[in-house]
Amino acid sequence: MIYVTETKRLYTDDGQFIKEVHCPLATQLARTVSAAEPDRSFRCMHCRTEVKNLAYLSDEQALSSAKQNPSVCFFATQAAQNVIHINTPRQGFCFRRQAHRDKVQGPSPIPVVRTARTLEEMNFAAANGFRLLFQQAGSGRRLRRSLGIYRTTETGELHLCNDYRKAHDIAWVSAQPDPKEVGGEHCEFVIPMFQFIPQGPASPVAAYLIPEDLPDNTEVFVEDVIEDKVKAYPQGTRVRTEYWFATWTGQDLVFAPEEREMVLG
Repeated sequence: MIYVTETKRLYTDDGQFIKEVHCPLATQLARTVSAAEPDRSFRCMHCRTEVKNLAYLSDEQALSSAKQNPSVCFFATQAAQNVIHINTPRQGFCFRRQAHRDKVQGPSPIPVVRTARTLEEMNFAAANGFRLLFQQAGSGRRLRRSLGIYRTTETGELHLCNDYRKAHDIAWVSAQPDPKEVGGEHCEFVIPMFQFIPQGPASPVAAYLIPEDLPDNTEVFVEDVIEDKVKAYPQGTRVRTEYWFATWTGQDLVFAPEEREMVLG
C-alpha cells in the first residue's frame, strides 16, 4: 500500500484509492498506536471507532474493509513493511524529476526519511528506535517571494498575485477600453507587487529520523528538508528545496545536487 502524507490518502499498490486516513487526535494517540504494534486492531479511546493495523492487511483486505465500513480507521508504523509513506512532490516544470519520483513510488522504492520538528515528535521517534540527526533549521533570510493584491473593480473581490508576468497582463487588460472584449476584467492593484522574506520555521532546530536498521551508503528520499537549500528562479524569486534525495553515510545525510529545473515562460 501507498500512503501519501501530504494528502493523507491511502492507495493500493496499483493505485486504487482506499480512503483518506487522517485523525485530528493522531498526536494524542501516538503512544497508543505504538503500543498496538503487535495487534491487528484496537478500539479508539476517543471515538470508539475500530482502528485496523495495516501491517496485517493485504491491499485487497484494506480496500474491502473501507468499502464495507466507510468509518473504519487504519494505522501503520514504520515497522509495517507493506506500507510505503511518500510525500507527493508538487507539480512543477521539471521534466527529468519524474525519473526520481519513480524511485520512491516504483516497484523497488527507496527508503523515505521523515523529519521531526517538535520535541514531542522527537521523543516519540527516539522511544521507537529511530536515530535522531539534529540540524539547525534554515532561517529563510536568503529566500525571496513576490506578492501583490489586486481588486476586481466590478465586484470588489480581492485576489493575490505572486507573478510579475501576471501583474503585467492584469495591467494591460485593465488599460483596454473594454477589458471584456479581450477576455478579462478591469482590476486595480491595492498593494503593488513587492518582494518579501517568507516567515521562518516555528522551531530553530529539527531532526531527521533515521531508521535504526538503515544500512550505510543508502540512497533515501528526504520528504522535509530542514536546511535552507535555496533555488533561484526568474523575477528575483528564491525558494527553498522542500524535499530531495540524499545518501545516508552512516553519520550524515549528503544531499544529491539539485538538478537545474526547466522553467517555461
